[in-house]
Parts: sequence; C-alpha cells; structure tokens
Amino acid sequence: MLGRCNQAWEYFEKMLPNRIDSDIFVAEPYVYSQYITSNEHEAPGRASHSWQTGSAAWMYRVAYDYLLGIRSTYNGLLVDPSIPSHWSGYKAERVFRGTRYLIEVLNPQHIEKGICELVVDGDPIRETCFCHDKPPVSC
Repeated sequence: MLGRCNQAWEYFEKMLPNRIDSDIFVAEPYVYSQYITSNEHEAPGRASHSWQTGSAAWMYRVAYDYLLGIRSTYNGLLVDPSIPSHWSGYKAERVFRGTRYLIEVLNPQHIEKGICELVVDGDPIRETCFCHDKPPVSC
C-alpha cells in the first residue's frame, strides 16, 4: 500500500510454507500451520495443527487483493497492482458480481506500483489513469 512492492514481495515470499526446512517442519510443505514450535520447545521448528488455521485465507487475500491489486470495492472492481519491479506483468481471473473478468497487467517499464493506462474491452479509459509517485509513462 506504501508502494514498496519489492520489499512487500520479499516479506510475502519469506512467509510461504515451502520456505521452511521440511526436515524439521514435519508437515506438508504446501500448507500453513497454526503455529511452529519455538526454540524453547523440545522439538523446535515443528509445525502443528496444519489445515487448522485461517492463515492460508489471509495470505491469499494479501496476494490477490494487495500484491496483484485486484479487489472489490463498493463502487466496483479495483485493479491497482503492487508488484515486484522484476515482473513483466501477470494474468489473473476474477469473478465479481456475477461477471468473469480476465485481467492482464503489463509492466514494460518495471515499476512497482500504479497504472499508466486502463483498457476495458479494447477501449482506453482515460479519466481513471494514473501512476503512483511517478509521472505518466507510455505503457
């Protein structure tokens, strides 16, 4: 949300379940656990209560709503990407209020935050185009 998207992505990656040493973790490497035992435990680093946490849902919301920037608002669907600068773009699908949206974000300038041009069904929508903290660039 602050525009430090490379840093946000770095933090997000560190919290992915596959980043933990699976020899110690003793849980599925693709699932969030309710907690991981501390250094003070007799078996530190072990996962406990996998599949019994809301962490997976919240991590999905963070990734989809704030990193990819595709989230619902009362006024409609907002597309405001906050992606790492090394990404050239991404494609996503979102069903919103009964309509299926196929979204493609192109990032040829490799910026972290903002939209330079918004095109819906081939038609540019100029009045809502902006770039956060940067002058408009040709995309």
